[in-house]
Amino acid sequence: MGKNDKANWQQGGGFRQRGILEHPNIKKLQEKYGWDYKEKGFPREMPGSDSGNGFSQADEGKKSPMYGLKSFDDPGGTLVHTYYAESLGDLWKDMHRIDPRPCPFIPASPGRDWRGLEPEWSVCGDGFRIVQKWMLSAAGGHSKEIYDPLRKGGA
Repeated sequence: MGKNDKANWQQGGGFRQRGILEHPNIKKLQEKYGWDYKEKGFPREMPGSDSGNGFSQADEGKKSPMYGLKSFDDPGGTLVHTYYAESLGDLWKDMHRIDPRPCPFIPASPGRDWRGLEPEWSVCGDGFRIVQKWMLSAAGGHSKEIYDPLRKGGA
């Protein structure tokens, strides 16, 4: 990438395994399917169902489809912004910055946002090639209480 090249944006996908207690709708799921606080998981049977021996057709509808579920796939992603600059300038300005749309082409999904990661740079001719990465948040967005103090140089 040289001086006359335009900025380049790329998006990468991926999934993260997250514990079921981190699900954004865990309260609703617990209300619908029940919750075993001793076992820290969904019970074998649906709330309000009688305990059966498991051999009759009637008992089949009472088993919880959530039983044994400990995690879920959470879509993640990264944005990579590569550009050329004459100087490094304020290289760190986007680190930990939370933005719903750092790229003009790709918004975050509803309830999510992007957080700037540590920039990378290299010398390129008489200037610099800068790579700024952004990470997609989990549902609910990144916590400003956690990342704003890091942006400002301390907690």
